Amino acid sequence: MGVAALLVAAGALYSRHLTDGHFHGDESFWLYYGRVYFDLAAHGDFDDPAWTEPEHPWKARNPTVGKLLLGAAVSPGLPPAPGVGEARATAQLGFNPEGMDFRWGASNPGRVPAPRLLARGRLVSLASCLVAALALFFLAARVGGAFAGWAAAALFLAHPITVWCATLALPDALLAAFTLLATLATVRLADEARPRLGAALAAGLAWGLALSTKLSALAPFGGALLVAALQSTRPSWSARLGKDRLRLDPAWLVAGGVLGAAAVAVFFGTNPFLWRHPFSKLGLHPTHLEVLFQHTQRIPWEWSTEPAVAAAQQVGGAARALFAAGPIGALLAVLVAAGLAAGPGRWRLGELRGPGAWAVMAGAAALLTVFTLPMAVERFYLPLLPHAALVAGVGASRLWRLAAERRRAP
Repeated sequence: MGVAALLVAAGALYSRHLTDGHFHGDESFWLYYGRVYFDLAAHGDFDDPAWTEPEHPWKARNPTVGKLLLGAAVSPGLPPAPGVGEARATAQLGFNPEGMDFRWGASNPGRVPAPRLLARGRLVSLASCLVAALALFFLAARVGGAFAGWAAAALFLAHPITVWCATLALPDALLAAFTLLATLATVRLADEARPRLGAALAAGLAWGLALSTKLSALAPFGGALLVAALQSTRPSWSARLGKDRLRLDPAWLVAGGVLGAAAVAVFFGTNPFLWRHPFSKLGLHPTHLEVLFQHTQRIPWEWSTEPAVAAAQQVGGAARALFAAGPIGALLAVLVAAGLAAGPGRWRLGELRGPGAWAVMAGAAALLTVFTLPMAVERFYLPLLPHAALVAGVGASRLWRLAAERRRAP
């Protein structure tokens, strides 16, 4: 009941900021091409050049699920228009984001979507943040108890990065929701003595949606596969056969295979530009990453549209993005320290159940974000925030128990 009230309160708070005048230039891109691809998919037109043309460095090189969901949000009520693909989207939406630079909001006001379109797209992000918070509650409760789950969800929802992402029509909140759902499904799978194929399939489908939203989900997905691989050898940690031969558990090998195959199937199935020549088109993705890093080195700090941007172009920037975000960031830092102080025994990392499985995936996400994303954009650090909030939730639970014990002491 408390979690439901928390989600309702957060939703009400976020909804007040959907149309308060703030704008991020990337919203034009995602809503416009979301409409392009949703329109093409709705008409069954998977031969349009918009699926594969490489002119715009980010057009066909981002996975498609985020675009499709944002496009579905802005489509209701749009009048019919002639043409296909970008011609129809330009006529229906009234703007085309091509040619924008990093100062889109200031220098291209004619390319800002109408307020009603922005609000529709932002509702997708708002709902995604609430789903992410709910998944985080169950994940943290599984690791540290109900109080830890409640505290983790509250810290996540109150953090400025979450508030910012919940009120922008961008795929970052969708990525957080799918990744947390996939992480929760994988932790539940790891807690089973004998893995169920249905649970492995559910986890794989969730990971596929996360990968098809943004490629940064690749690191925690790799962590999930590592969990399954390590689980398959877990019996060998307490018993050996013959001359140092490891005994593999075929049930876990099959479960890992189902998880990975389901994720790959969803990824290919939701990205039509991979259907005809999948291996050659996969080359678009590394090119996209190279473009991002090239732009990263050229973005002057004063161009950023993020609030209170952390100096994140060096290792350690992620800590500032998470913990230097006002009073909530400071509280998060204190509670994370308390959670880490709970000690290895509390976390049971070596068991690869619950906390251990979560730690593998959280660690993979942290390594990718901290060491390969030197960009001064706070929302790109959203994937780290739920894991920091989970540790903080455990710390809050620990402090609460200590305070309760002192009150009961004579």
